[in-house]
Amino acid sequence: MNYKNVEAFVNKYMRAIYIFFLLLILINMIWLLYQPQIAISSICIIGVFYSYYLYVVEKFKKNIYKLMSKYEDEITEYKKDANLNAPIPYMVIDIHGDVKWVNNKCRSILNNKKMHEENISTIFPDINVEDIIENQEIVKEVLLNNKRYRLEKQILKVEEDGDEVENLIALYLLDITEYNRINNMYESDKIIVGYLFIDNFQEIIDSIEDVKSPMLIGIIERKIGRLGQNMDAIIKKIERDKFMIIFHKVKLEYLLENKFDILDDIRKVSIGNELPVTLSIGIGVGASNLIGTSDYAKEALDLAIGRGGDQAIIKENEKYEFFGGKNKKEVESATGGKARARIKAYAFKELVNTVDRVIIMGHKNPDLDSLGAALGMYRAVELLGKKAHIVLNEVTAAIESLFERIETCGEYERDTFIKTSEALQKFDDDTLLVVVDVNHPLYVDAPKLLEVAKKIVVIDHHIKSGVTIENPTLAYQEAYASSACELVTQLIQYVSDKVELKEVEVDALIAGIIVDTKNFTFKTGVKTFEAAAFLRRNGADSTRVKVLFQNDFNSYKARAEAIATTEIYKERFAIAVLEARDGNDYLIISQLADELLNITGVKASFVLCHEGNKILLSSRSFGEMNVELIAEKFGGGGHFTAAGAQIKGATVEETRKKLKKNIDEYYKED
Repeated sequence: MNYKNVEAFVNKYMRAIYIFFLLLILINMIWLLYQPQIAISSICIIGVFYSYYLYVVEKFKKNIYKLMSKYEDEITEYKKDANLNAPIPYMVIDIHGDVKWVNNKCRSILNNKKMHEENISTIFPDINVEDIIENQEIVKEVLLNNKRYRLEKQILKVEEDGDEVENLIALYLLDITEYNRINNMYESDKIIVGYLFIDNFQEIIDSIEDVKSPMLIGIIERKIGRLGQNMDAIIKKIERDKFMIIFHKVKLEYLLENKFDILDDIRKVSIGNELPVTLSIGIGVGASNLIGTSDYAKEALDLAIGRGGDQAIIKENEKYEFFGGKNKKEVESATGGKARARIKAYAFKELVNTVDRVIIMGHKNPDLDSLGAALGMYRAVELLGKKAHIVLNEVTAAIESLFERIETCGEYERDTFIKTSEALQKFDDDTLLVVVDVNHPLYVDAPKLLEVAKKIVVIDHHIKSGVTIENPTLAYQEAYASSACELVTQLIQYVSDKVELKEVEVDALIAGIIVDTKNFTFKTGVKTFEAAAFLRRNGADSTRVKVLFQNDFNSYKARAEAIATTEIYKERFAIAVLEARDGNDYLIISQLADELLNITGVKASFVLCHEGNKILLSSRSFGEMNVELIAEKFGGGGHFTAAGAQIKGATVEETRKKLKKNIDEYYKED
């Protein structure tokens, strides 16, 4: 209660009475001139009344103030009692975090602990005082006596000398235990949709006797059925090699705890089949409805198959989680074969016939596989009678020799190779964009072209990560193909009845295959040799190709210096650091990673190089380790036996430590 306001209220009405008495006195002063005796008597009477009035007013003021004080004391007591015994626990702290007051409920849940002048950070170690003071809202929960509370704050405005000063904060502890329990029940009961796909079903069936086929199918279906029983799930066979699984979200923990061991169980199935049975699993989580959850599951399954199968992927909103994928399969593709290449080639022809122009691009820091594949697609488009251009913003050391041959052979027009700016000028609605040897939108040579392209074709052999080029019109992506040049060579054979390749083109295509297979050592399958044989028949020459791989003396010297300082980690992993040079680093670290595999006992090699504001990583393996999974943890990607990454914001030593940690975690997860 504000006493000044009450006093002002009383004085306001007293002022009117003062004026009334003043008027009476003035009137009597005038009467003095005419009736002095009566005027003097009247003034005396007025004085008596005025004195009595002042006495009454003063007594009235004292009574009013006394009543107000009593009333205020009662209100204060009621407030104090209400705050002290409020059902919601709360405390008051100052701007330094020191506790000034707590109510009984708060004291009770804190086990009657003495808190006056204690700092809030000593009561709740996880709470930062600065966060409470500076932030408008607090997103913090604390666990007390097996109950969970959410902190909320309110600024208390305290008067000091008539001014409002914000120097106290009320912290409320809202019990959300029951809310969390109900919310967890709701989350646990959410319906999850998944799809299981037998990667190499037809190849397995073809590899065994006809009488054993039903037995094999029965064993596989029984194992999948047992998974459904363990998860209280509904499993429905929707195709001969595909199953749909529906279960409550709480059962997802079963799969996570067992690390999707259904992949291992299926792989162990053997009744005379030459190839191991492998499974791809896609699970969708977090969509607002069942249709969205099913779409998430389908996208996860497509990604699992695109990464080579034999793995499980969970897609929750825009986040992907990967499991498995550590076992190198002997099959080249789950759905591969000449039929697939023929179908893709036919679809490509139909697409090219609907446009006026085709622009082709590879990845940043192009290598022989990227440029070779681009040249091959250029020739395929020319065979179909359409104009084509290749986007090439940089001639790296890896392609320098090949590009020099292209420029001097006289087979190409001046505008065959163009920069990004020129490509953007040529782009319109009737332009087709072909992307080769890359599926990540940030790694393409000209990311802006992806933004303007209405029709996109992707031809790539890298394992897909969570981020890929979205919604391509046509995609020919085989994670277990040796190279993009192998895929392009397959397509060319079916694009035209009469295939005529230039000398430099066949050399470029086979050079791309050689560089990615390390002279037909890694990732080399039947189709790889078939593609090489086709190129050889069309004029590829091993001597000319050999020239494309020559290095200068300084490159050899740099590799030798790095090898001399190589660390053999845990007797199986070679880790080397290359000193930064003049732009030739990408080529040298990949060559160095290959060479380190020649060391006895080394199963995988990793080479680091500091270039500009990033660290380059190149890795190789013999197949016992999936180095692509290691590269993914650095934001990179690649293949089972060859992968790389670019790491920003870290030093070489920090990256080396993280690399060792990732290697350790890789084997811990087994």
